[in-house]
Amino acid sequence: MRRFYPFFPFLAAYARQDFNWKGWRFKKGTLTLLDIYGTNHDGREWEQPDMFNPERFKNWPQDEYTFIASGGATYAQHHRCPGELDYQPFNESGA
Repeated sequence: MRRFYPFFPFLAAYARQDFNWKGWRFKKGTLTLLDIYGTNHDGREWEQPDMFNPERFKNWPQDEYTFIASGGATYAQHHRCPGELDYQPFNESGA
């Protein structure tokens, strides 16, 4: 759900150190924006990116850290979506 409708369209942060990324130079302290909505709807990354299709994640072949939908790692020990346990029965039933 958050891939399709992210909480925020973008996130902002300051670069903690100088770095290069895909030919772009970022100096420490530079304000950077991550386009969450654009990334999550990029046709180079997602087949039919504008279609809500939770089934695409049914057999996700990666570990808990590869795709972080809302937080990361395990629910019991790390930050995850606060409504995850309430939503799980609906997710499993296909509702």
